[in-house]
Amino acid sequence: MVMQGVTKKKEKTVLGTELVCREMPKKRVKLVVISSTASEQTKKKLITKSEFYKIPYVEVALDTAHLASLLGKGAACAAVAILDERFADEIIKAAVSK
Repeated sequence: MVMQGVTKKKEKTVLGTELVCREMPKKRVKLVVISSTASEQTKKKLITKSEFYKIPYVEVALDTAHLASLLGKGAACAAVAILDERFADEIIKAAVSK
């Protein structure tokens, strides 16, 4: 799965719902990755902001703890902003091909 490559791309990601939301207006976010186990309220917030800023988003079948562990973080993480366009494209292609 492409998300396993996230570990190698830590410097090109932003973790956590609030940090992801703060990064969106800066036009650096190429993709928002949302954990399937994020709360409905969190998902709605991320999707609404993504749509407002015209940023693609994808929900992945990973719980918040697993998503965080892929990035070497101990705390759960409901969302990740991908700042690298090529990496974002890889994730989008993998998500579409399922």
